[in-house]
Amino acid sequence: RTSHFAARTPASTHTMAPSSSPNTTVGLVLFALVATATALVPNVNLGTAGDFAVLAKAGVSTVPDSAITGDVGVSPINQGALTGFSITQSADGTYATSPQVTGHMFAADFFDPTPTKMTAAISDMELAYTDATGRVNPDEIDFKSGHLGGLTLSPGVYKFSSDVNFNDHSVLKGTNEDVWIFQIAGTMSIDAGKSII
Repeated sequence: RTSHFAARTPASTHTMAPSSSPNTTVGLVLFALVATATALVPNVNLGTAGDFAVLAKAGVSTVPDSAITGDVGVSPINQGALTGFSITQSADGTYATSPQVTGHMFAADFFDPTPTKMTAAISDMELAYTDATGRVNPDEIDFKSGHLGGLTLSPGVYKFSSDVNFNDHSVLKGTNEDVWIFQIAGTMSIDAGKSII
């Protein structure tokens, strides 16, 4: 299964912040840092999926000391697919909060209007995934053999035939008009205490 990481530098930055596990694997179809812009690499239109820092169909797992800035959502699966989080449901049942998340958490089994919101976001994510998958003529192929820790990455399309690991802090350097697309045939993992900013 191919993973795609599409990112645009945001006006207000969403970061995948450090985790305390020895190695945190990001099991997402699309991981996005969001802004509205036009760039040399055409934007991936995230639609309502851009409202989320982490959005998945199969689940999101973390460890208690992880930190995610932005909203987290899962659909069509339910809240049980958000594992490793300390979750508190809102009084109206439309969202949840967690000390590990600066933002809200959403799942398909929360009260209305959340199921409709999640269906739309997942649909937009799938359209964005198809767009990112279809990008040809990558700027980099198997860049640094997928060992991206400690690097400053310029905008562009990066294609990998194997796993990608961030074993140190990494920077996506550009403006709010720049786009990064990571087409990854394997998995993407971020080591404990490391960030992509």
